[in-house]
Amino acid sequence: MNPIVKKVLPHIIAIFAFVAAAGLYFYPQFEGKVIRQGDIIQYRGMAAEVGKYAQQTGENSLWTNSMFGGMPTYQINGISSGNKLNVLNNILRFKFASPAGMFIAGMVGFYILMVSLGASPWLGVLGGIAFAFSTNNFVLYEAGHITKLNTINYLPLVAAGMILIYQKRYVWGAALF
Repeated sequence: MNPIVKKVLPHIIAIFAFVAAAGLYFYPQFEGKVIRQGDIIQYRGMAAEVGKYAQQTGENSLWTNSMFGGMPTYQINGISSGNKLNVLNNILRFKFASPAGMFIAGMVGFYILMVSLGASPWLGVLGGIAFAFSTNNFVLYEAGHITKLNTINYLPLVAAGMILIYQKRYVWGAALF
């Protein structure tokens, strides 16, 4: 077998395993079913005033009176145009929508951490699945705490980046960090 193929094949199999695990678990998503997320529903109500103001004036409001007697809007309706992390998000999710895509990203991130620590790819697959399918991640997703779940999913990549930098693998380390 070609040495390059032999080196890359376990990683390709890992990605297929992650997609298969998420696809099986989140099969209802592919049938069009949606999880009702309480915080997302509340967010839409809180952001309505900001959206209405933007429609009327063409400007983004930095304050809303619709929540707690007043609140900065960056807390509820951050401006994401130009956010290059969306590109990384699409790559790690393999363009799958949430929730399956979000959990795939978690598996891939933890897999990269495990491999950067020197674990075998097969152990990395088990670790990635265990990490993504931990109980708290389901609770966070169901509640609508998407930014918390994204933070949890990206933390292993940051840790892997630091580890690679300490291993003097600066390019990969900086890219992940």
